Amino acid sequence: MTAKYELIDEPGTNLKRLRALRSFSNVTSGELGGLVEREANLSHDGDCWVYDNATVCGAATVQQAARVQGTSQVSGSATISGGAVVRDAAWIGGMAHVTDNSIVSDSARVSGAIAAPNAPRSMWHSAIPMKACALRMCSVPSDAPKSA
Repeated sequence: MTAKYELIDEPGTNLKRLRALRSFSNVTSGELGGLVEREANLSHDGDCWVYDNATVCGAATVQQAARVQGTSQVSGSATISGGAVVRDAAWIGGMAHVTDNSIVSDSARVSGAIAAPNAPRSMWHSAIPMKACALRMCSVPSDAPKSA
């Protein structure tokens, strides 16, 4: 397997900007991507990518065909995998796991553990507004929006 991207220093921060070294999915060779703290944040396998000014840091990982877009932030030990999409200004943290074809968008905030869309319904608890199927099972950050 050849490297999918390289990391470029981003002035004024400890984050690195992605630059694609080969074309894959809808990313072309040479295209700049989002920001990561370290190489372990984004897998070189599959079609996963961090776009725009989205940020992935800490022990968080993006794998398989997952996408992180816009100004979204993924941190803590969160995992974004499968065909999941985190977009707009969404925030994923803690030990959350967003997978399959889940979409977390707008300014949704998700932390803790995520129940996959095919998990038993009894495991789901949706206490934050979202547009699709990313549902959480534990506490919401104190600055998260309250549900209606």
